Amino acid sequence: MGDAARRMTRLLAALPEGATLDTFLPEIAEAGAHRALHARAAIAATLMAGLELSRHGALTLLQDALWQSILVQRHGGGSRSPDSPARTERKG
Repeated sequence: MGDAARRMTRLLAALPEGATLDTFLPEIAEAGAHRALHARAAIAATLMAGLELSRHGALTLLQDALWQSILVQRHGGGSRSPDSPARTERKG
């Protein structure tokens, strides 16, 4: 997960408006017997890194509805209202 957090932090610095979570996934080999397993592990590690970075206030994760793409933004970045119901962080 450390690699995923470093990759997210590095890429997010160049994306002032943020990007969808899939932008932060590492390259996965096109072929191979374990490609699907590696892809699932990359998605899980990237999501967990995003959640951890969000918990520490480094970024914000936004999702408009269930099963929609997750938007990753620098904390305080972007044009969304901080009170938007689509925020993934919980208050209280």
